[in-house]
Amino acid sequence: MADTVSSWFMNTNRATIFEASAQSPSTTSTLASIKAGSASIKAGSASAMWSALLTSAPLILLTIWATGIVGLIIWYLHGYVCLCKAVKQMPSTANFQWLRELKDAYRDSSLGHQPRLKISHGLGPLVCQIGTEHTVIVPADFWSNCTSDQRTAILHHELSHAERGDLWTLLLGRLLLGRLLVLPQWFNPIAWLAFRATNHTTY
Repeated sequence: MADTVSSWFMNTNRATIFEASAQSPSTTSTLASIKAGSASIKAGSASAMWSALLTSAPLILLTIWATGIVGLIIWYLHGYVCLCKAVKQMPSTANFQWLRELKDAYRDSSLGHQPRLKISHGLGPLVCQIGTEHTVIVPADFWSNCTSDQRTAILHHELSHAERGDLWTLLLGRLLLGRLLVLPQWFNPIAWLAFRATNHTTY
């Protein structure tokens, strides 16, 4: 009986001491310090993350900008290759009248070789140069509806571009004044509108 009373008394004292220590000001202060330290660590981590992001932001933007330029260059080259393939696949005309008109216009020019005449479904009339060979491209419906004098005048006009080297001048002009100025601002829609307006004025 005495052992039971003694054990109960000791357990009661331990519980009392524990409750007193848990509710003591020093313990409360310690818990508050731990919580404040945890919050400070979290705030420090977030601050470090934002600081690292801001530090690397210029590099990220530069990478996106350079990737856009490379992508546009690849797109331009792909477009040129597709144009060359399309011109090669266009049928040559077998119309004797059209070929004679082209031959007459060629004789009046100073070109070293006679251009070919290709028929398209909407492209032209225009003259293009692939390698050293000139090709006159005319839309079939439009060319059929023109008179002989109109076709001859158009052929003289197109071949005069080839004589003066306008093809390279226009190409370099569009490349230097157009695309090279637009490329650094590929993200700017106003630059593209200005480039499109410039293209319309060159033809």
